[in-house]
Amino acid sequence: MRSRAKQWRYLPLLGGTLSLLVVQAAMSSTGYFYWLIGARSYPSHEIGEAASITSISIVVALVASQAIVASLIVRLPRSDVKRAVLASSALVAGAVAGALAVVGLVALLAFVPALGVLHNAGVALGMIVVCVSQTVGLVVDGAAFALGRFRVLVGRNAVFGAGKLALVAVLAAVGVRAGTEVLVGSWAAAGTVTSCWALWRLWRVTDGSGWSFATIRPGLGYQTITAISATVPPQLLPTLVAAQVGASLAGDFSLAWLLGGLCFSISPAVAQAMLVTHESDLARSTRHAAVIICLMLVLPVTLFLTYGDKVLGLFGPSYSRYGAVLLVWLAVSTVPNAITNVAVARWRVRERLRPAAALSGLMAAVTLGLVIGPLRATYGDLGSVGLAWLIAQTVGCGFVLGRAMFLRPSVSAKLEAVPT
Repeated sequence: MRSRAKQWRYLPLLGGTLSLLVVQAAMSSTGYFYWLIGARSYPSHEIGEAASITSISIVVALVASQAIVASLIVRLPRSDVKRAVLASSALVAGAVAGALAVVGLVALLAFVPALGVLHNAGVALGMIVVCVSQTVGLVVDGAAFALGRFRVLVGRNAVFGAGKLALVAVLAAVGVRAGTEVLVGSWAAAGTVTSCWALWRLWRVTDGSGWSFATIRPGLGYQTITAISATVPPQLLPTLVAAQVGASLAGDFSLAWLLGGLCFSISPAVAQAMLVTHESDLARSTRHAAVIICLMLVLPVTLFLTYGDKVLGLFGPSYSRYGAVLLVWLAVSTVPNAITNVAVARWRVRERLRPAAALSGLMAAVTLGLVIGPLRATYGDLGSVGLAWLIAQTVGCGFVLGRAMFLRPSVSAKLEAVPT
């Protein structure tokens, strides 16, 4: 009986991790065919406009939602008014996304002439709808994860990916032109329908009425700093590299960065799965997380360290020539990256948000500072950007280990506690 208990002890954390990885795989695969159909059906400048608008919308959604999602995953399972917490979270995040979308729209119209298509009222409205629907969708995903409703989480993302793909395929097949409108509109329509569906599904299985803003408000500022610091640098690096070495080498960088992202998707997924852990069970959850991360990272890290140049060479000789060293640095950095992700998850579970914000902000500042300054990309040397990423993760790992070694628990509790 005891051996059977040992056999299944990793399942709660593993189930949550696998559901998040399945979502990422579904979104990546459907996204590939979505843009492939678009590229074969519409002019390249319309693809560029749609890609820019949707990318900006995703950044807005991440900024508007990630702090609330982190709080929601920790606090929703402990709440007696789950429906009120869900409604409050979706309303606040959606309102913030709408405001950011309007500000971003005005800024793009004023400072980015290449996106003059946003003068089209339909495209502008589509961008705002994408921002809000994606934000609400991410909040609902977090709630579904917190409540253990993994089918809702996976189902929403799978239907969203397949839905926008089907819409583009049908509209392109019947000869509808205006590719920017088609691409942005399909994204907005599929996102709105699936987010509303998932919200309705969770509404049916939760109790409570009214609003509960007080549940998500404590520590929201620190959660925001943590979320933005973790999500913005990876989004900015390809743009910085393009500005430093041009579009051609930026393509080599982007592919290596995408492959490295296969490693970086594992520890964040495990760390997010830890957020539903009760504080009394945190030590065991941490041990399980370490085992799962190690087992999942062995294959991709070994592959990239040993045959990274050959993997990149499958896409063309320039990818191997310029991206092989970068991929090695990214593979090595998965170890300190895993430590920092687990540390942030532990602090969030214990509602000690100041060190989480300090750690994330420190790593973001080091990464961007090095890439803009001494380790900027140069022709033929994209590996310096990977080295900057590794240094930032190592500095963050040092921050975690330093606190564990030199800060007494009683002092740590006083410094980290966030007043409610």
